[in-house]
Amino acid sequence: MTATLADDTILVSHFRSQSEEVGQPIRPKGGGDIGDRMILAPQEINPNYTPEDVRTLVADIANELNVVVIVPSNKRATFWKDFASQTLDKDNIRDGVERLKEGHVGLTVLINKYDGIDLPRTACELLVIDGLPEVYGLNERIEMQLLDGTKRQLVQQIQRIEQGMGRGVRSSDDHCVVLLLGGRLTQRLHQPESEQFFSSATRAQIELGKSVASQVRGKSLEELRPILDLCLKQNDAWINAGRNAVVNAPPILGGNLDNNQVKLREAFDAARIGRYDIAINKAQEAVNNTLEDKVKGYLKQQLAEYTNFIDPAKAQELQLSALSHNQRLLKPIAGVTYSKLSAPSAGQAVAATSFMERFLEGNDLVIWVNGLIDDLDWGEEGSKRFEAAMKDLGSFLGFGSERPEEKVGRGPDNLWALGGLTYLVIECKSGAVLSPKISKSDTNQLNGSIIWFKEKYDDTCSMTPIMVHPKTIFEYTAPPDPNIRIINKRCLKKLLNAVRAYSVALATSKSFVEKNAVEKQLIQHKLTSSFIVNEYTVTEGSS
Repeated sequence: MTATLADDTILVSHFRSQSEEVGQPIRPKGGGDIGDRMILAPQEINPNYTPEDVRTLVADIANELNVVVIVPSNKRATFWKDFASQTLDKDNIRDGVERLKEGHVGLTVLINKYDGIDLPRTACELLVIDGLPEVYGLNERIEMQLLDGTKRQLVQQIQRIEQGMGRGVRSSDDHCVVLLLGGRLTQRLHQPESEQFFSSATRAQIELGKSVASQVRGKSLEELRPILDLCLKQNDAWINAGRNAVVNAPPILGGNLDNNQVKLREAFDAARIGRYDIAINKAQEAVNNTLEDKVKGYLKQQLAEYTNFIDPAKAQELQLSALSHNQRLLKPIAGVTYSKLSAPSAGQAVAATSFMERFLEGNDLVIWVNGLIDDLDWGEEGSKRFEAAMKDLGSFLGFGSERPEEKVGRGPDNLWALGGLTYLVIECKSGAVLSPKISKSDTNQLNGSIIWFKEKYDDTCSMTPIMVHPKTIFEYTAPPDPNIRIINKRCLKKLLNAVRAYSVALATSKSFVEKNAVEKQLIQHKLTSSFIVNEYTVTEGSS
């Protein structure tokens, strides 16, 4: 029995339940026993709201009511440090929760605690989910790195989010405003397919929240406060609307099963008894039924593992094929042949415009950019996410962009083709926040990438080596290439501010699919190939 199981597949994959039975769960009719929640994503209402703006609003409310903020990591907890009355982790959470139940505390930060605690009545009247939840175990972490941005990852994230949202309403008598905060979180929830993975009652509350908040869409944050007060002060009309929405929420028919995972469980069971032929067939069925490229590659890798028991040579061929779908997977023993990167033949502005054709409206564009900027953050964790975001940033700006080290196991973290046979060879050291200087190993890595580039590209091509690092001074034992440029904290902030301003300008004018307008804004914000190096990098020793 559970209230928040976005993916029923775990009952089959982990507990060997019968998929036919799991596909027909017993569900209560409607959701009338759930408490009153107003669920809003402020940065979806207005993408120009900053986390700092929302924090100020939340801190003001905390002067009167108990506010709980759930963050995914210790690092994110520091964002709230100066405003928090208490910060709770696994060591002190019990006492902290009791304080909330006893009376007014103010603002409480919970670190990576999305389930297992009850905050009824006035213990939590405003709940903030700040940032995407992190996964737990090592296996989950590896899987989520390989499947970043896929439906499977989205399902797991939404389950954690919904668990977190339930902390403040433990009975039908409770009420709580829930704010979903953060660029990446807003970006993921803004995807059309995300809504289907929430429970029926939560869907209804999300839709009601969107409907009520539509009257302040695009307006200042101050105008959002009266909307929140409808729930916080238990306005009669709001209460009735909320109850009607939940009671009349359309039922969810059937279970939510990932048939690929069911097939993989069947393959595993067959392999355990030595029936590798059956295991291969089941894994192949999963591959054939998959449309998402990253997932198809991930499933092919598992097909290759089963195939390796009876035909190692074919397994290597399958692994190479898997890699063509998902470059984060294991590399075949023989390695991978590298193909040279070229800049878009139609030019930067046309390529940038083509990239933005995926956005239906300006709001979608700014929400996506906010998520990208969230990923381009300094920190010891999330270095792979940073590199992936650098690749996306290059493509967004209209350059050729790839991750050679991920793609073939050698080369720089990122490579941008600016056009005119000019390139940026980029090493990302976003995690080096505690390093006093640029270390010898980091320097050698970039020097090695320079050598790699000269091996792969002929003399007609030129490149600028870029080190993304919070420091600009190299260790004495780490002599850098004289042409190295550095994107330090100041430069990265300047670059991201320009990217944000560029996206807002295009979104506001609704001209992000017009080549001439895009070209004008690229020049205006100094994001063309002729500006990138001089505007957003510095030399050794610069501030």
